[in-house]
Amino acid sequence: MSMSLSGIWYQLRKAKISMGRSKLRIPCKDAEYTVKRQRVEALKKKAQDGDLTSNDVTIVDPGLMPITQRREAVLIYFDETDLHWCPDTGKGYQVVGAQEKIDSPGQDEVWYLMGGVAYPTSEGLYQIYDRKRTIEVESYLCSIVSMFSEKFIFLIWDNAKTHTTDMLSPFFEEYRNRICPVFLPTYSPLG
Repeated sequence: MSMSLSGIWYQLRKAKISMGRSKLRIPCKDAEYTVKRQRVEALKKKAQDGDLTSNDVTIVDPGLMPITQRREAVLIYFDETDLHWCPDTGKGYQVVGAQEKIDSPGQDEVWYLMGGVAYPTSEGLYQIYDRKRTIEVESYLCSIVSMFSEKFIFLIWDNAKTHTTDMLSPFFEEYRNRICPVFLPTYSPLG
């Protein structure tokens, strides 16, 4: 017996099983949750209106001085993920009593995809690396700075260790007139 995805969805709805999105919840006690969220929303609004400039660093940190050379700015959402040749079978739909078979190349190599998408234009850059360390994150950031060479960059990203490490401080100091990191609230559902 086989069934299409729409057939499965129909049967779940018939059984009154909801497939909707979960409610927005704050799963942790980030003291700056509201402030960080408001920063991101303010930057998104300015980007959507086409009014985002380098002088908007004051939204990220009111104590920062505006950038001396005012530039048009771009808002980039950054994240990374693991890429596996051998996917995890995990939970999924399958016939009871029949294990799903997945062809694999016989090795479990892991690669890492780093990417950024400009809001609201959806321009972006994705690169694949064989490791996920601070040096690869810095390499990716250099590529983004090069790609958007005429614009100031607001980089929205999470609180991963490779993003919050002091090892990136020299990079951000060197490019302080070109890029500004903006951290999402811890465990944030924003995006």
